[in-house]
Amino acid sequence: MIGDCGDDLARADLTAGAAQPAAVAADPAAVKIALEDSAAAAEASGQQNGKLEGNGRMVAAGATEPTPAAGGENSAKPPNAAAAASTQDPIGQTASADAPAGPTPLACWDNFPPETDGWVMAHNALRLDMSDFESMVDTTLRERIANSTLERWMGRNLQAWFDHFVQNVQAHHDHEETIFFPEMNKRVTVPPKMTADHEELMAAIKRCAATTTAFSTGITEGKPAAELLPLLEAVLAEFLPMKTEMLAHLDEEEKIGLPLFRSAFSKKEALAIEAKIQRDLPIIDLGWFLRPMASDADKKRWLIESKVPPPVRRFILFPIVRKGGKYDKKYTRLMDEIIAGERKSSSGCSVM
Repeated sequence: MIGDCGDDLARADLTAGAAQPAAVAADPAAVKIALEDSAAAAEASGQQNGKLEGNGRMVAAGATEPTPAAGGENSAKPPNAAAAASTQDPIGQTASADAPAGPTPLACWDNFPPETDGWVMAHNALRLDMSDFESMVDTTLRERIANSTLERWMGRNLQAWFDHFVQNVQAHHDHEETIFFPEMNKRVTVPPKMTADHEELMAAIKRCAATTTAFSTGITEGKPAAELLPLLEAVLAEFLPMKTEMLAHLDEEEKIGLPLFRSAFSKKEALAIEAKIQRDLPIIDLGWFLRPMASDADKKRWLIESKVPPPVRRFILFPIVRKGGKYDKKYTRLMDEIIAGERKSSSGCSVM
């Protein structure tokens, strides 16, 4: 949503906070405070450069199309009933064409397309998470079970990654329910279905979590293929319908919710709402938020156009978001190790 998952880090002119990069690096909270204090400067700069997004954040042109991780949806999948039920939605899709259009945004938003909005960018990160998880279970782990190349540590990796996904979804929905939607409802009426969808989706994710835990525990305990395959199918039986519902929900928010917000709130007002959200967000979440971007060059351009001063950008933020950076080492590696069939140390070296 607007301001979600890393927005606090990538949107302001940190003139005051950039003087002592070492001190700032030692105190990440100082980065967040400085970014909040200079939001107005980012908006003023955006009016000149013409690339300020819907929540007042600068974005890199053409940098919002995500790329599936290794072993993603392009990988071949064996035929099975669960896979047949899955919709192969492209990562980074926005609202479906047949969804009803929302109200007309204020004229001040004319030069700021929805696809560059933080709400949509956070949705694209969720879309990529779901695509990666489906591929991991239905392709990589299915093949490892068939080829007897499954190792016990892969169960722990799978569980840790899915826990991270659940945390991302929960935080995103919580920010919408406790901050964003209440602000919207002061001027417009948020469709009740959006809130109802959150409740249904979290219930579905809870069921997914139960089947994923059973499957990952089976892997960790070294259960035979005959016992693991039914557990894998149970994961997909819960996950694929949830994914379909989640994609429809994200589309609806982008097609109806975002125009509704832009019809009643200016960019400056969006910044004020964003400031209420950003204080809860850990710095490393910026890596999740920008993960769908195709390259490090896109991420670097996004940080530059966000008016983040070079010391903060170079020494704090880019080391988090770059390929193989701090976010990848903590989270993305969990999937990459399963695909590669080997664990990595924190330095990137193989663990024997």
